[in-house]
Formats: sequence, C-alpha cells, structure tokens
Amino acid sequence: RPDGRSTISPEYEACKKVARRFNVPLGTVYQAVSQISVENFVDEEGSVVPEDSGDHS
Repeated sequence: RPDGRSTISPEYEACKKVARRFNVPLGTVYQAVSQISVENFVDEEGSVVPEDSGDHS
C-alpha cells in the first residue's frame, strides 16, 4: 500500500485459521487450497464441481 501498511488476502487469513485449528503447517494448507482452486470451480449453488464432471451445465 502507498501508506506503507501491508494487506493480507482473506484467503491467507482463512488458511492460517485452518492451519492453527488442525495443527498443520500453513504452507501445506495454502498449497492445498491453491491446488483445489486451480482444478475445480464453484457452481451456482456454491458447490465445488470438478471441471470434467459434466455437472456444470
């Protein structure tokens, strides 16, 4: 930011909470979430659907 403060993405904060809750390294959680977001998408109902499932018409 121009004022010198840094911002942390909401995704990072969510990953940090999961890592703490399950006692898992933050990097592991963040990588898993990144992998899921690349391989899947969210349908109209908010469910994650694999791209090749054919359920997203």
